[in-house]
Amino acid sequence: MLQDLKVALRSLRRSPGFVIPAVLTLALGLGANLLIFSFVDSVWLRPMAVPRASEVVRLYTSDPGGAGERGDNSYPDYLDLRNDAHTLKGVAALEGRGAFYDDGKLPRLVLAAVVSGNYFDVLGVKPAQGRTISPQELQDPHALPIMISNQFWRREFHAGPAVAGSRIVLDGAQVLITGVLPPEFRGSEPLVVSDVWVPEDTWERLQPGEARRIQARGRRSFELYARLAPHVSVTQARAELETIWTRLAREYPKTNSGRHLSVIPLSSAGGDWSRKVGPLLLAIAGFVLLVACANLTSLVMARSERRRSEIATRIALGARRARILRQLMAESAVVAALACTAALALFGALGAAIPALVPQSQIPLTISFENNSRTLAFAILCAIACIFLSGLGPAVRHSNMRLSAAANRNAASAAGGQFWFRNLLVIGQVAICVVLVVASGLLVRSVYRAYSSDPGFNAHQEMLIANIASATPAQRRELRQRIDQLPGVVSTAVSYRVPFGLSYGGATRKVFLPSDGGALQAEGTTVHYTAVSGRYFETLGTRILRGRAIDAHDIDTGAPVVVINRNMASSLWPGRDALGQHLRLNAAFSDANVPLATEYEVIGIAEDGKYNELNEPQMPYLFVPLAANEDGEVVISIRTATRAESLAGPVQEILRAMMPGVPALEFATMREHFAESIADQRLIARLVGAMGGLGLLLAAVGLYGLMAFLVGSRTQEIGIRMAVGALPRQVFRMILGRALWLAGIGIMVGIFGAFAVTRALQSLLYGVSANDGLSYAISTAVLITVAVAAAWVPALRAARLDPLDALRQE
Repeated sequence: MLQDLKVALRSLRRSPGFVIPAVLTLALGLGANLLIFSFVDSVWLRPMAVPRASEVVRLYTSDPGGAGERGDNSYPDYLDLRNDAHTLKGVAALEGRGAFYDDGKLPRLVLAAVVSGNYFDVLGVKPAQGRTISPQELQDPHALPIMISNQFWRREFHAGPAVAGSRIVLDGAQVLITGVLPPEFRGSEPLVVSDVWVPEDTWERLQPGEARRIQARGRRSFELYARLAPHVSVTQARAELETIWTRLAREYPKTNSGRHLSVIPLSSAGGDWSRKVGPLLLAIAGFVLLVACANLTSLVMARSERRRSEIATRIALGARRARILRQLMAESAVVAALACTAALALFGALGAAIPALVPQSQIPLTISFENNSRTLAFAILCAIACIFLSGLGPAVRHSNMRLSAAANRNAASAAGGQFWFRNLLVIGQVAICVVLVVASGLLVRSVYRAYSSDPGFNAHQEMLIANIASATPAQRRELRQRIDQLPGVVSTAVSYRVPFGLSYGGATRKVFLPSDGGALQAEGTTVHYTAVSGRYFETLGTRILRGRAIDAHDIDTGAPVVVINRNMASSLWPGRDALGQHLRLNAAFSDANVPLATEYEVIGIAEDGKYNELNEPQMPYLFVPLAANEDGEVVISIRTATRAESLAGPVQEILRAMMPGVPALEFATMREHFAESIADQRLIARLVGAMGGLGLLLAAVGLYGLMAFLVGSRTQEIGIRMAVGALPRQVFRMILGRALWLAGIGIMVGIFGAFAVTRALQSLLYGVSANDGLSYAISTAVLITVAVAAAWVPALRAARLDPLDALRQE
């Protein structure tokens, strides 16, 4: 075998015209696959970087009735499961939040993971620097211990060695950094890595009002992780936990009844993206590699055809067919090895540059492409597959040819075999490209539809959004008054939260309606809500369909009034006019199914909107007046007549002057809030679009190569046609028609394939069907254009042939 490789290297060194395009073609296909594999592997294929990951499970609860099987849990449920389960060595909880970090310059928001005190012990994660948090520190009200991520350490402290044991300002308090987490530990959301990891005890001291909210059993926002006890299987743990859950459902029917508990191994605990998007991206990258392999096969066939005399000579001298087959396969192996090396270099270069191109917003996506052993193994496996896909067919064909056929370079049967097989390759390339281009078109149109949709507020107006960590009612009023006086400000409003903001649309409360007999319903209806100031609807651009909006008088007098959206009106008062109806609410941040004494009147009906994400179904939503005597975190919305970014500086100066110790989020525009909601669709659209563009390029090269081969092989025929009267434009149309005929067949095959493949995209699409006719029409036009462009030069060359020169050729 070593001798075959040496001979292959000498042979290929004499054929740079074959080696260079072959290596480049395959390197592009392999490089694209390495990028996609590394991305999918780091985000979805690998479980959390914890020791003995096979012992770790995720605990999920479903929505009532069993829908939404992989939902989060409440903190009280976590405590019950942790204390009562004997098949588990430990149970840990995590909730994603935001905290304000003050480095002495400008306080800004960082991503915080609020975790139970035993989180790192259960997962077995050890810090790369420093130490874990001790139980004594958790009980000490002055310690306020936290841990920081490796990314935060490098970004904020430039990987300094003396970070552990130091203090930083978080949410206005001095917290103690006990350790720096290892770089491979990214938590459960590899795309969104938390900056600081805050124990729940520390969090309650940083946010005194959080204790009541965290202890609400109906508030399900915690991820639960558990490590199995020694010699306990997942099945045994599931049986015990189901028994515990059944008991909790009896004890707390208002919050737990009708829900189911799921125990999922960590390796299978990914969400919809890991189950759908990961395989989809790998399949699309595989399609690109197939197109590259088809091009390489065409190049190998053309080179083998030119070597027919050499092969004939070797057969005549007694070379065995197995030796010829081995020699040809060795040449394919050398090409694949060179392409694999080039692909790894390309992967390294692009992997360093691509993260800067990822769309960013309030919550930055952490994209990394790691050149590790898994990536190298995948590259080698793909290269081996390419050897067989591209080299085996031509090698078997030429090693098995008869001596007489091998000696006859112009055998018609040989030319015919070349043409029909290469035609199939081009048809397959075009068909694959149809699938890629249709998928790209659907995702691009989905993003466009999302941007142009009506989410129930004006997402594209000039508006600043500022999240203020803490403000009294007096500070809120003065702040609005000062901001209103700035040039260019149209209106301002204050609320607990805004759509698509960091708080994800709002908390929930229970609504109680009087029954026909006048008594209140025993079971309240859970709805999302937010508290708003006057001019909120005007500032955000939300239309009041009937009635009126909440105004400043309602805030000042504490009027018991609410505004509801149209969905809530039709859901709670079907067939009746909701305006003027009365309702009662339970206490805020409480899961108690007990109404307060205050009765609220519905004074307005607002248009429906999107509050968490664009793909969510229509939901009931409630707007209550912002309490005139309640402090706390608020969001200030500032509608402007000028560029919203231009007011960030003046508003920051007002905030510093009024509340120097209160941190405020770096200002974001409403456009950025809106873009946040479709960041995942934009990322997938870019990846798939890049794969589609690369596939188109490779398909164009393949079609060009086939047409050039056709013109070169039929030079004499073309000369005869022109000698007997064929016009150059007729020859041009003949070659171009051949290309369009092949492209047409490929497009028809590809459309049928796209119908099957694009169904997997439906969950990622917004406002566009997977069978969108316009996307298919545009894709067809693109492929026809590419086919014409690829065949234009060979057709033009054929039309310009001199008949005498053509007839003199062998």
